[in-house]
Amino acid sequence: MPTSSVERTTWSYYNPTRVTAGVQNIDEIANVHSNAQGFVIVTGSSSAESHGYLDQVRSALGMKTVTTYSGIPPEPSQSDAERLRAYLAAHKPEVVIALGGGSVMDVAKVACSALQSNSPIAALMDRKAPVPRRLLGFTAIPTTAGSGSELTPFAVLTNDQTGLKQSLPSPNLYPDLALVIPDFLRTVPRKVASDTGMDALAHALEALWSIHNNPVSDGLAYRAIQLIDGHFIAYLDDPADLAHANAMAIAAGLAGKAFSNTFTAACHGLSYPIAARFRISHGASCAVILDLIARLNAPAVQQKYRILCQLLSLNSPDDLPDYVASLRQATGCIPNFAGLHATSDDVQSIINESFKPLMANNPIQLDDTTIKRALQEA
Repeated sequence: MPTSSVERTTWSYYNPTRVTAGVQNIDEIANVHSNAQGFVIVTGSSSAESHGYLDQVRSALGMKTVTTYSGIPPEPSQSDAERLRAYLAAHKPEVVIALGGGSVMDVAKVACSALQSNSPIAALMDRKAPVPRRLLGFTAIPTTAGSGSELTPFAVLTNDQTGLKQSLPSPNLYPDLALVIPDFLRTVPRKVASDTGMDALAHALEALWSIHNNPVSDGLAYRAIQLIDGHFIAYLDDPADLAHANAMAIAAGLAGKAFSNTFTAACHGLSYPIAARFRISHGASCAVILDLIARLNAPAVQQKYRILCQLLSLNSPDDLPDYVASLRQATGCIPNFAGLHATSDDVQSIINESFKPLMANNPIQLDDTTIKRALQEA
């Protein structure tokens, strides 16, 4: 059985996105894109406007020409990205600012790159057409602590035909600037904060598990997990406490930087069909099986589990899956897999529709029989 060493002698790490933090640094948008005059701000629901975040971004752009594209849904599809691409083609901005959660950033990433392509976005997501180099400037400002999309070369969109989520990796999807403003996380509803926080934990753990792990990604992931341990539940209970919001913003960013190089593994590979079949969010679909995958992967990553025991004050590496389950339970918002009441047909469909490229990143190759048994026993 393969094992993951804590230290590797051959590795590489790359992440070109500039990161700056704090509302006092909001002027960095204009500084980084100093020669640009036309901007489009992409948002989701009305919350960015109602809480004043949109006005703060507009104010930072001063006399620049700014328009707003809003309405990106929480679980976006390829058609959402196509509509944004058409809007950008008509308005011809020089810079796009994605202000929102991972859904907003993913749609904006794909639409900006797709501007340079004659292929439909479905072809890019199917990896049948290349992802062009983005010519627009791009800044990502997260308003949730979880996806890490502001620091990754990935975008996840739902296929309009199949209803399944697809992940698109390309170095051309990295933002120019990630502006992390903890103040923008203080009004997140508990359910959203729960889902996104568990997604951040999944990113960090899967960065440690992935066969593409490296010493830099390991260090980022360990620190992200430590911050989540110390602040996640407190943040859910009081999101207006800036200390907890700041810690979760950092944790999500560190986890994003970690898996930007490692990719995710079996948890995310199975989460996509779970999300589609049970109509739950991406973060929740990861959370319901994260402890199960932690248990299955344990034999291959014992050294890393021992380090996590020290960071999380656990007695034994065997306690880690239960720790993950206890965090999910403490949110009060996310069921375990049993709570989805999956039928045998559901389980078989999840196995059949799992995202194979991510399954291949797992440290233990999980065959259909093993996965089926784990889901049924859950």
